[in-house]
Amino acid sequence: RKNRARAIEINGTSCLVCGFQFNEVYGADFARDFIEVHHVQSITEQNGIPVDPERDLIPLCSNCHSMAHRERGRILSLIELRGLLNRSRAGRGIKK
Repeated sequence: RKNRARAIEINGTSCLVCGFQFNEVYGADFARDFIEVHHVQSITEQNGIPVDPERDLIPLCSNCHSMAHRERGRILSLIELRGLLNRSRAGRGIKK
């Protein structure tokens, strides 16, 4: 919980891939700064190294978090996820 709180303190509660903000969509009274916190690297690959909230944890909305883990055995990076989203948006004529 401490690492999660620190990651949110560092990065806020907007999804770092798509910018989604639960507070804006569902209202701050209900959402109360909700966001999922994603481990950039698989926990099983940490090899006992303590998690650094600044380096290892990022806020993602539920959709982007699911897409990060879409491929079995592989976690997509923030850059890969943003690239997929930007290509998709560009293909539909949507600006960032």
